[in-house]
Parts: sequence; structure tokens; C-alpha cells
Amino acid sequence: MSSGCTFWASHAAPFSPPTAKGVTALIRMNGNRLKELDRFLFNLLDAILLASGQRIREYGENPPADAAIRKLSAVQSLLGMDFHALARLRALMRIASALGRQPGEEAARQLRADIRIASGQKDIGKAIDPRLFSESAILGICEFYQTLGDNLVAALPAPGAIRAHSAPRKSRFA
Repeated sequence: MSSGCTFWASHAAPFSPPTAKGVTALIRMNGNRLKELDRFLFNLLDAILLASGQRIREYGENPPADAAIRKLSAVQSLLGMDFHALARLRALMRIASALGRQPGEEAARQLRADIRIASGQKDIGKAIDPRLFSESAILGICEFYQTLGDNLVAALPAPGAIRAHSAPRKSRFA
């Protein structure tokens, strides 16, 4: 997750005002980078759940948009902690789905509001198209993912500690 955040943050500002084709490419790249960070988070949450002896649902290559939210809720319950990240993850989920379509005026306002929530920034810049994230929005989103990942790793108990305290699961095949 760290390398994904570092890469996106280092390429946050476009080099020059984009052309029509450039706008489409930047929007697609923003969507791909969001999916990549979400996938890193998804894999980290799976690793935590597996280490604790929990069964995880296999989604294949394309998990549903809200799967990371459900998994984070499960990890928070398991660890007895609240990372205060669900609202931002929901906003990121809405942003990712909005990147694939041309927003109308109302949808553009909602997208800007979601970017403010997701990035933790009050001022996200004035892009012509809200799907072109400002540098401050990208940095805020990257900081959110990096901090959440670091906090999840720091909250992990010693290997085997969760499993030792959890009740043994009954086999559904027995």
C-alpha cells in the first residue's frame, strides 16, 4: 500500500493542462489507482481475518465495491477497535463508481463532496471536471490509505494471539 500511495502522490499534479484525450486518460488512471489502493487494503484485511482463524469469502478478481467496508467492519469488531474510516471508505466507493460516467451538475457537486470526505481536505481545488483530482485531494486520499494500513498493522496482536483466545470453530463437514 505504501508503494501505491507513494507512486500516486508523486504523480499527483498533471504536467500541463490536459487535452480531451488527456482528461479521459487521467480519469481512468485515477480510477485504476483507487482500485489498486482498495485492493491493497482488501488483501491486508483478508490477511488479518485469516490470521485470526476467520473464514473469508473469496470474491475472485473483482470484489463488490462495498467488500472492503464489510471486511473493515469485521476486523474492527475482531480487534475491538474503531479506526474511524468507514465514512471515508464509503465516499471512496462512491468516487470510484462515479469515475466511470460523465457527471451532471448535481452528481458533480456530490462527487466534490465525496472527494472532500475521502481526502479529509476542505479545499480540494477547482478542477474543470471533478473526476480530475487536485493534488491536495490525491495526497489526502493517499495519506488516508497509508494511515489506515499502518494503524491496522500496528493494532495486530502477536502471531497466534487472536487464534488462541477465539473459540474453536466447528467444522461444517463434521
